[in-house]
Amino acid sequence: MLAVAMVPSEPSDSNAGFAGEGPEPPPPGELRPDPALQVRDLLQPVGRRLEFPSGWQSLFDASDTRELLARLADGDPLDMRRRGIRFARQRSIAIHADRLWMRALAIAAYKGMLYTGIPTLEDWCDGIVRRGARDLLQDDLLLEFEREPLDAESEVGFRFAVELFGVEPPLSRLCALRFNLLEPKTRSVLWAIVLEGRSLGDLDPLEFGSAQEVRTRYRAGLEAIKTLKPPTLGELAVQENQLW
Repeated sequence: MLAVAMVPSEPSDSNAGFAGEGPEPPPPGELRPDPALQVRDLLQPVGRRLEFPSGWQSLFDASDTRELLARLADGDPLDMRRRGIRFARQRSIAIHADRLWMRALAIAAYKGMLYTGIPTLEDWCDGIVRRGARDLLQDDLLLEFEREPLDAESEVGFRFAVELFGVEPPLSRLCALRFNLLEPKTRSVLWAIVLEGRSLGDLDPLEFGSAQEVRTRYRAGLEAIKTLKPPTLGELAVQENQLW
């Protein structure tokens, strides 16, 4: 059994989470390397309404996907990065915000050449982000199922797991995967306590269940992460609607 180096044993009464806005994101193509900032990215407020540029149709009028990708990356006119953060927070998914952003931009550039306005641009963009998250999870599942080592370059995308759970860097991808494979309600409990630093008393019973249910989910979630078992064939075939 692989052991996590450091995880909290019980929900604390403190509120020492990572909330707060970080600096501007790096240019597309780069991953923010600092693990604490990776965590803060996931907790940035996404309060203001996500807006589209006027005359968005001309945005998609590109000669090829490379040109469209450059347009979508320049200033992020479709707000894909913040959409990714919002999706991760809504679904309690532990993921590098820039990694999801870059995957969403790539998918949008590929599919955008054929976009006709149906569904609405709002729904289309949110669907792109959802597919990006699904694809990244499937990538991680396959790599861990095949026991592919986490190389130094890819390790940057999982440093948030080192920050949150104290695992050694080579185990960080598997740790993040184990978190994201948790049952949704269990994942939301761990997100609230571990990422947001909320105490047991802060959690609304109508949203999270009774205090006993929260403790049970918390302990079960930590146990699943601590064991760090490689994914099974059944997990490799997990359906998106089972997770999100």
